[in-house]
Order: sequence, then structure tokens, then C-alpha cells
Amino acid sequence: MKLRFDASTVFTPGGIIALEKPVLEVVLINETVVVIHDYMAYLQYRPANNLVAYGVGGEALWVAENPTELPVDAYMNVNSETPLIVGNFAGFNCTISLSTGKIENHVFTK
Repeated sequence: MKLRFDASTVFTPGGIIALEKPVLEVVLINETVVVIHDYMAYLQYRPANNLVAYGVGGEALWVAENPTELPVDAYMNVNSETPLIVGNFAGFNCTISLSTGKIENHVFTK
């Protein structure tokens, strides 16, 4: 379920989560808030670790790994919630474990 957000504030059914970095997209899956942070808020010339899961209370659960080490790599959009499939800048659709943030599978799409 997509959640409402404003800049770096996410509005969940349980309250408000204030984050350090701006948000591009956020979804609630079970009790996990999955956030794609704005990749422009990260250091340039290295992959942005911008896919982060939080509990509904705001506690960080995991940071997803990236499928490449390309300096411009970052997650861009949620393509599916069940399973969690997220597209990235390098052209991969990555199936991400909701419990660990590890890549379970990735498919090159470009």
C-alpha cells in the first residue's frame, strides 16, 4: 500500500516517521515501511544505498544491497509489493527479501 509522504516525512497508519533524507517513494508491506530515498541526497560517484526498510515506529530495519557497483546506481521505483520488486537505474528489476534487504533475484531489463 502506497503511503503519503512530504519531503522527508512519511505518514503511516501508526504515526509520522521523520527521516534524514528526502523520499521518492514509500510503500507499507505488512508492518514494514519500504522507502526509496532520493538518490541525489547521497554521495556521487558511488552506488546510492537508497532502498531502506523501517518499522512502523521509524526504526531502521535494513538497507538493501545494490545489484552493481556502478557509480551511478540507485533504486528508482517499486514495481511490485508482493514479492517486493524494485527497479534500479542500471536497468535491473531486483526481487528484495522483505526480512533482510538482500537481493533474491535480479533481471536485466534494458
